[in-house]
Amino acid sequence: MFGITLNQGDVRIGIFNRQEFPNGKQFKGAIIDGSKNKSSKTLELTSGDYAIAVFQDTNYNKVLDKNFFGIPKEKYGFSGSDVFGEPTFDEAKITVNGSQTILIRID
Repeated sequence: MFGITLNQGDVRIGIFNRQEFPNGKQFKGAIIDGSKNKSSKTLELTSGDYAIAVFQDTNYNKVLDKNFFGIPKEKYGFSGSDVFGEPTFDEAKITVNGSQTILIRID
């Protein structure tokens, strides 16, 4: 991941393997402790299609905070293509097949 501000909240990762992306039940989740000065996480997944949602939880409340208009107030990003707004599962889908590195930019 790049674009995060180190030591300013945890980075929360949601991995989805079906159409509930990005607001439904995640397949697997992970947290990068913001106090550890780290911006990467290694996860093991079986081969298949996944979509990933990431956000920096600066106030540690476990949700992506949004303003009155529904615009996120915390940094966030998705796997797959750079789409304005919230992508569909197909737009964010990545295919995992063996060991690989996935970079996700959060803004």
